[in-house]
Amino acid sequence: MRILVHVGPEGRAASDAVRLLAGRREALAGRGILHPRSLSGRQHALLTIAALDPDHIDPMRARRGYASAEAQEQLGRQIARRLGREIRAAAPEQVTLAAGHAASRLRSAEEIARFRALLEPFSDDIRVIFHVEEQCRALAAHYAWQVTEGRTAPLSRELAMSAEDWAAEDAMPEADGPRAIVAPPVWLDHAATVARWQAVFGADGVTVRTLPNKPLTSEVMQTELRTAFELPGSIGKVDLEPPEIPSAAHLERMRQINLRLAAKEARLPMPVRRRLWSEAAADGPAIAPGELTALASVFRPGNAALAEAFKGVTKTALTPPKRAAAWQPPVIADDFDPDQVVEAALARLTPPTPRPRPRRARKQARKREEAPQNGLSAAADLVLSEEAKAAVPSFAQGRLAPRNDVVAFDEATPLPATKPHTAQAPRDGSTGSVIVGCMKNEGPFLLEWIAYHRSIGVDTFLLYTNDCEDGTDALLDRLAALGVLHHEDNSSWKGQSPQQAALNRAIEHPALQNAEWIIHIDTDEFINIRHGDGTLPELYEAVGPATNIAMTWRLFGHGGVQRYDDAPVIAQFERCAPSYLPKPHTAWGFKTIVRNIGAYAKLSCHRPNKLEEEHADQVRWVNGSGHDVTKSYLKNGWRSDTKTIGYDLVQLNHYALRSAQSFLVKRQRGRALHVDRSIGLNYWIRMDFNSCTDVTIQRHVPRMEAELARLMEDAEVARLHAAAVAWHREKAETLMAVPEFRALYDQVTQLDLTDAERIAAVVTADMES
Repeated sequence: MRILVHVGPEGRAASDAVRLLAGRREALAGRGILHPRSLSGRQHALLTIAALDPDHIDPMRARRGYASAEAQEQLGRQIARRLGREIRAAAPEQVTLAAGHAASRLRSAEEIARFRALLEPFSDDIRVIFHVEEQCRALAAHYAWQVTEGRTAPLSRELAMSAEDWAAEDAMPEADGPRAIVAPPVWLDHAATVARWQAVFGADGVTVRTLPNKPLTSEVMQTELRTAFELPGSIGKVDLEPPEIPSAAHLERMRQINLRLAAKEARLPMPVRRRLWSEAAADGPAIAPGELTALASVFRPGNAALAEAFKGVTKTALTPPKRAAAWQPPVIADDFDPDQVVEAALARLTPPTPRPRPRRARKQARKREEAPQNGLSAAADLVLSEEAKAAVPSFAQGRLAPRNDVVAFDEATPLPATKPHTAQAPRDGSTGSVIVGCMKNEGPFLLEWIAYHRSIGVDTFLLYTNDCEDGTDALLDRLAALGVLHHEDNSSWKGQSPQQAALNRAIEHPALQNAEWIIHIDTDEFINIRHGDGTLPELYEAVGPATNIAMTWRLFGHGGVQRYDDAPVIAQFERCAPSYLPKPHTAWGFKTIVRNIGAYAKLSCHRPNKLEEEHADQVRWVNGSGHDVTKSYLKNGWRSDTKTIGYDLVQLNHYALRSAQSFLVKRQRGRALHVDRSIGLNYWIRMDFNSCTDVTIQRHVPRMEAELARLMEDAEVARLHAAAVAWHREKAETLMAVPEFRALYDQVTQLDLTDAERIAAVVTADMES
C-alpha cells in the first residue's frame, strides 16, 4: 500500500486538495483509494499538530486544544488508532492525505521526522507532494490572508529580508494577533523547504509540482490535483473556485484596525473583528504581485534548481511577474479613522458599572441604560446585522412575538415529587422502550442521562460512539458489561454524518428489532413527562392508540452558569425559552417516540421516515398534549407549528449549551449531525434563551439520584466517570487559555439579547445562508 500526502505549502493548492479529497471520499473508496475520515476536512491539520516540537506552541495547535505536551502526545496515539482502524477496514491500494499546513509549519528535521513516524507504521512507501508557486504571487495572496487573521506588520517586513533570513531554521511562526499565524512565511524559500523534507523522506520520496501557468479555474485545479495524486478522472467534481481577495486599500484599513487593537491589547471575538473589517471595506485593485518583485532576486537561484531537479516544476510557472512600482502601504482616506472605529467598538463592549440592586432589577436597568437610540440593547447594536436590526420590531409584536402561554399550568412552580419508579419487565422477547443515541465526548453527562431515563421507564439503550477522547466509549463498555445497555463503535462511519450512519445500522440491531417503543434522542435532551407520575407507562396510557409521539423541544439557556460543575444538568439549568416560539424554525423541532409496528423503513434524526403504505392506516401521530396531528406528520415534517404545538403531557428539555465552559468544549468538538458546521456565536445566539423558568423536570431529581447511586456502586463506573469529568475540566481550562476561545467565552457570557433580538439575528442569518 502506498501513501501520498500533500504537504502544501499553504495556498490555493493546499486548500483545494483538502476540499477535493473530502468531497470525493466515497468515489475514491470505490476505486481502492482511501481518504481517511479521521484526517479529512477540518481534521487535516492534526498530522501537522502532532508532529510539532512539543515545546513549540504553534497558535494553530493551541486553538485546537493541544497546547500541552500531554494533549499533543495523546493526539498522536489517537491518530495511530483511528488511521489504523480505517486502513484495516478498507484494505486500500492507496491512501491519500492532505496536510497542507505541514510544509509551512514544520521547520526542523526533528519535526519532519515525527511527521514521517506517524505514517510509517502503515506503509514503507510514503511520498510527499509539494505545490510551489512563484513567490511574489504567493506572498500577495498570503499577506491578504494574514491581515484577515489579525496581522499588524506591513509587507515591507518581507521585502527587507535577506536570503539568510528566509532560510533561517529557527524562524518559527508566532502569534501577532488574537489567533493568527502572522510571522514571515519563510516556507517561500521553496528550495530550502524541499531540501529539509528530502533529508527525511529521501530524494525519491518527494514530488514537487507547480500550478499551471494559466487562469486557475475550478476545472484547471481539479485536473492538476488529480494528476498530482494519480487519481482517476471519473471521480466527479468539487467546486474549487478561488477565494476573493480584498483590495489593497481594504487590507490597509484592516491592518490599521489590527494595529490599534494590538496596542490596546484588546481581545475582540473574531465575529466582532470581522464586522469591523467589513465596515472598513474600500474599493480598488488588490495588491499586484509586480509590486513585490524585490523578492525575485532572493529566490531566483533556488527556483532554478527546483526546475532542474523536478519535471513537475516549470520555469515559466516560477518566472517573476512584470516589475511594478515597489509596494507602499496605501494612504488611508480622510473618511476613515481607525482610532474612532476601534474606540467605538471597545466602548460598546465595555460592561457598565454594576449597581447595588437585586440581580433581575440590575439586569433590567442595564438594558434601559445601555439601549441605543434605535431602541435596541447595546449587545444587539453590536452583534446584529443591519437586516437583523430592521427585523427586530416584527418579532417583538404580532403573531411571531414570543410569549409564555402555551402550557396550562405554572412551569415555574415545582410539580409534586415523584416516588421511585418500579420497573416492569417487558413482555417475553421484547426489549421494551429503547433509546438509541449517537455521541462523542459526553462522558461527564452520561450517567445522569442514563439514570434519569431509566428512572422514568426506559428499559435499555443502544448507544453508538465515534472518536471519543474523554473515555465515553470505555464507560459505555463497562455499562454494557453490567447489562445496562448496548454499546457499538461507530468510528468507521460513512455518509453525511456519524449520527445518521449509526441510525442506519441501529435499525437492524436486535435491541431495536425487538423493541416495543423506539426513542432517538441525544445526551443533551431529557424527556420531561408532566403527566401523572412522570413515567413512560403513564404517558403511553394517556395517548392511547397513538403510534408516534412528537416531543417538541424546549430550549434551555445557560442561565448565567459560567463554570462547569459535576452536578445534575436538570437541577442546574432552569431558565428557558417561552413556550410560544414559532421562530426561529429550530426552536420547535421535535424528536419522536415511535411504536415499533414496522410502519416506517428508516429512522432519522427527528422522526421515522419512508412510510410503508400498507401500514398507513395504522399510524396515528399525537403532539406533546396528546392531540392528533397525523395529517401534518404522516410522511414528513420535523418541527411543530402554531397549529400542532403542545407541551401539556410531555416536552423534550434541550440543554444544548449547558455551562459557558462546556459550550467551549462542544464548539471545539463539533456537532454529531452536521460535522461541517462551526459552533460559535451564531449557535449560542440560537440556543441561549433564558427569559422564562421551567422547573417541572426537577420533581424527578430524587428518583434520578437514586438510580445514579446504584450505577456508581460499581467502582469501575465511578472511576471512569471521574476520569471523564477531569478530562472535561482540563479541556475547558485549556480552551480558556486560547485567545480565540477565551474571547468567545467573554463575549457569550456578556451577551444579553432580548428574545426578539435573538430571533431576528437567527432568522436573518438563516435567510442569508
